[in-house]
Amino acid sequence: MPTNQTPYPEGEDRSKRASEIRAAADKIRAERPRVITTNNGEEDEYAPYYITNFTKGLPHDEYGVVKEGAFEKFRNAINKPEWNFDVPKGDKEGYRSTIDGEKVSSFRKWESPLAGHVYDLQGPDAGDVGMAPAPRLDSPELAMEMAEVYAAALLRDVPFSTIEQGGDELIAQDPAGNDKAVASAQALIDLISGMDWFKKEEDKLACQEGRRRKARLDKEGKFTRKTFLRGSAPGAKDSPFLSQFLLVGNKTRTNSHDIVGGYTQYGTQVIDQRVHVHKVGVDFMTDWCSWLDVQNGANVSKAVEFYPCRRFITTPRDLATYVHYDALYQAYLNACLIMLGLEIPFDRGFPEGKGHPTRDGFATFGGPHILSLVTEVATRALKAVRRQKFNYHRRARPEAIGALLTAHKNGKGEKFGEEGKAAIDKLLKSLPAEMLKYVDKHNCRQNNPDIRKARKLACNNLPPLTMGQNLLLPMAFPEGSPMHPSYGAGHATVAGACVTILKAFFEMYDDDGKECKFPCAYKPSDDGMSLEKVPDELTVQGELNKLAANISIGRNMAGVHYYSDYYDSLRMGERIAVGILQEQIITYGEKVSMTFETFDGEVVVLNSKGDLEGVSPEWWTRHVPQSFAE
Repeated sequence: MPTNQTPYPEGEDRSKRASEIRAAADKIRAERPRVITTNNGEEDEYAPYYITNFTKGLPHDEYGVVKEGAFEKFRNAINKPEWNFDVPKGDKEGYRSTIDGEKVSSFRKWESPLAGHVYDLQGPDAGDVGMAPAPRLDSPELAMEMAEVYAAALLRDVPFSTIEQGGDELIAQDPAGNDKAVASAQALIDLISGMDWFKKEEDKLACQEGRRRKARLDKEGKFTRKTFLRGSAPGAKDSPFLSQFLLVGNKTRTNSHDIVGGYTQYGTQVIDQRVHVHKVGVDFMTDWCSWLDVQNGANVSKAVEFYPCRRFITTPRDLATYVHYDALYQAYLNACLIMLGLEIPFDRGFPEGKGHPTRDGFATFGGPHILSLVTEVATRALKAVRRQKFNYHRRARPEAIGALLTAHKNGKGEKFGEEGKAAIDKLLKSLPAEMLKYVDKHNCRQNNPDIRKARKLACNNLPPLTMGQNLLLPMAFPEGSPMHPSYGAGHATVAGACVTILKAFFEMYDDDGKECKFPCAYKPSDDGMSLEKVPDELTVQGELNKLAANISIGRNMAGVHYYSDYYDSLRMGERIAVGILQEQIITYGEKVSMTFETFDGEVVVLNSKGDLEGVSPEWWTRHVPQSFAE
């Protein structure tokens, strides 16, 4: 008689076992340490002006102060949701901006403001993870963060290789004929490294603040051009600046392209790493009129022009353009395709593939499995970070802080209340005076007739204040930031989740326990038209960490995020991914393990029972000081 003609178990036995597995996965979720999230207290402190909160899209007065009652209605609609989301909007009839001579009349909508209320059936619930309070307006850390985004804006058209050398040469002339930035990279980095925050004794820093400061420094404890705009995880500061996953390809099936060609096989199609980039030397929101229209929700996002040909990502503006339009998990899907094409092996803890004489991975532990899994985590990450953004922190974007500094510098600090005025004054005095002069000079350059003419966007009404010193943050995008608060960062949370999945699925260590080497090292030429080989030895894991940093901090280069947005969001995304893997790994029914390094440098092993070996339960709540375990 034939045996085993049907799978075991099946029918009622299979159904019962499926219920048991689901219950076990939920038990893993329920028993994880969870957190209490709190904001930094400024929302109450600066009410009713709400100068440190995200008020974009709400109605504002001529000084940029949100109109009475509008923020409270917005907050109520977010936290006690009515699904029609009926909140006050900026008056589109009052917009003064024009695109190609036509008055702007459309309003930008808030992006998924109620996503934090959605539940998921796998991985940590959005309410189970959290982030520490954001840096306060009057803190030395916030001053440092603003100095960073100012410096990134001033160097937006300087190639990364030139920034690493401390130079100031632009990749091409701007529309006014300038071929150098208003300050060299070295001059700006020297100003930042001399700020008070770097001089504070370590025991005077809050725990999370201390971690963020240490992450910016090199091995000698210094902030240098080798750490400027770099990431916090192992390998992220290794040269070259850009991750290989943003540059190289793999051999295509026609053999007409190779790694250095920058082409990646995607089925029968080919992905080209060269990108369309925004026009050199053209920034936005450098006058009060256009800044105010954008705060009132004016939709000016189509007022962009592009460089005429594609090139490898070469400058901060190029990277900012990439993260302006990317499909959010795009860079990690591409990285996955590159690793598959380069035949980087899957984790040795998998039952199929490497070392097995008869089984190979496909639906499980193979290409289709990881290609879907690396994108699957992105939506979970977005829901969790939306909860942090809208429901807790509601942090103002850097563009709003630049306006506070400008208004205060030009004698209008009293518009923000006594407490607000004092905090803005403290922030202003904490920023290097020479850097503020550079910002004013850059904005003066941006507002001259040649560059104004190069924009599609115009807004020529005089500001309601005498612009003695213009400290508005020059923005890479005409619309500035997205229509949601700054902290946490969606790109960084997705980066943390997707890169963690890739590190867990692919083999990160060789037979001797050393990190697997990446097979090549290239950087873009200064004009971005080709790749040049460099002698650096890189690791797969380090380049994945660097990829997460490049994409996340690319948003800072655009002016829409701070460093703390990246640092804390990345680690929340990591925990979301690990949580999903924990719950999935028990469904496989056989011995499986995954070994990788966290963004904080611990080597961990996820085993078949869903246990995370190598870290204590404290790992789950490390970056959220107000945590508790149930």
